[in-house]
Amino acid sequence: MSNLRPVFAPSPTQSFLGWAGLCTSGTNCVTAGGADHSNRFTCTAATCSGLTFGSGDGQFNQPVGVANDSSGNIYVVDFGNNRVEKFSASGFVGSAGGCTGGSNCISSSHSNGFTCTAATCTGEGTRGSGDGQFNDPIGVLVDSSGNVYVTDLLNNRVEKFTSGVFSGWAGLCTGGTNCVTAGGADHSIGFTCTAATCSGLTSGSGDGQFGDPYGVGVDSSGNLYVTDYGNARVEEFSGVAQSIIIGVSGLAGFTTNSTGEVLLVLGDFQLNPHGTKPLGVGFQSGRDTTPVGFISGMLVNSQPTEYDTNTGFVNTTSGRPLAGGYSTVFVIGGPLINAASHYYQTSSVAGDQPPVSLSSPGSNYVWTDKNGTVVLTVPQSSDAVPPGSSDVFTIEVFKDSGGRTVCLMFGTTYMGTWAAAWYFKYVLYPNIGTYTNGYYLIRWTDATTGPSMNGVPDAGDTFTTLATAPS
Repeated sequence: MSNLRPVFAPSPTQSFLGWAGLCTSGTNCVTAGGADHSNRFTCTAATCSGLTFGSGDGQFNQPVGVANDSSGNIYVVDFGNNRVEKFSASGFVGSAGGCTGGSNCISSSHSNGFTCTAATCTGEGTRGSGDGQFNDPIGVLVDSSGNVYVTDLLNNRVEKFTSGVFSGWAGLCTGGTNCVTAGGADHSIGFTCTAATCSGLTSGSGDGQFGDPYGVGVDSSGNLYVTDYGNARVEEFSGVAQSIIIGVSGLAGFTTNSTGEVLLVLGDFQLNPHGTKPLGVGFQSGRDTTPVGFISGMLVNSQPTEYDTNTGFVNTTSGRPLAGGYSTVFVIGGPLINAASHYYQTSSVAGDQPPVSLSSPGSNYVWTDKNGTVVLTVPQSSDAVPPGSSDVFTIEVFKDSGGRTVCLMFGTTYMGTWAAAWYFKYVLYPNIGTYTNGYYLIRWTDATTGPSMNGVPDAGDTFTTLATAPS
């Protein structure tokens, strides 16, 4: 196969503009110490020489698929190098695929999205079947939400990248929390399988299974179509992937999860911040450390507690927690001070939308469910500014588009967040089997007499459920 991918102008004559790939010299050739490549899609016979195969930045070894997103980025499937390369208007950005080390390599396994370069990843393009790895990638598609889908031919699956990073795959599986067991036709719940949530990846001919998936396409409604070459068929997947409401009871047993399987995300502090946050998300004074302590104190094994500014765990542009080995994510703190909470509460990605979202129009706090129905409205004046004696808090649980179990826990003020975590630990979790709904909106009211009239949540206070529903 040729490493020449010509680009044509959008005109009736389709005039040739240039090509991208390895070159060794010329005015449009970027010389980079052995990783020489074209200055994006600008090489011609007059401006570049030395076209051949390569595995460096911006080079190709049998490119077979190409797609673009709404921002003008180009994605090229580099079949022979087991990777997908990304190009922006400025040129080569990075690649996605297996790796063995480097600052942009997650767990010496796979790239942190489309960010691997010769300088940031070693073993780039390592063949594999783990999360974010490829074994002969061949087709690529970008949908209207910016999700990237790659057909992983010899692994008999289709991988999905959300907000630029690996989020899950679709295909045959035999077990796991994100695997539908259907009497021999077992398959993933949409594109949500990861190493932590599905096992038994192989080929098959049942519903949602693949035997050499080849091409991928999308229609105007967002439905995905995958050519299942080995089974002589085309499979369709509903394009509007919804988050899965599993009920708060779905958290049962998280306290004994193995080390690294539970992630706690905490809003970074005003004093000595550790990084940046998305626009509209502020820094907190540190009072949410107590609620985090309630949850972390329930854990039998060591688990990571990370600031929402930690680029190793959170996409600090969007606020979405990155893919990792954890299957459960606790996001503690409201959307004004926690980037992950802000992401889920405001996300336009259907697969990442929680059961209810909070807004504050006018002088009210309003909670709206996924269907756009207002489920609760309270005056902001009823939630006194701390150290007040009452607040409404939210506890909700769902599976996001990455197949992770996500628990959002926050109040309208920090006292509500404190009350939410206290209630979860001492009231809800000991009776978790009875909390089967997807969300609970509860008012905490401090005692008016006795030792519990102390301005902090405890067993002598009143907790009143104001709204709850399966979804």
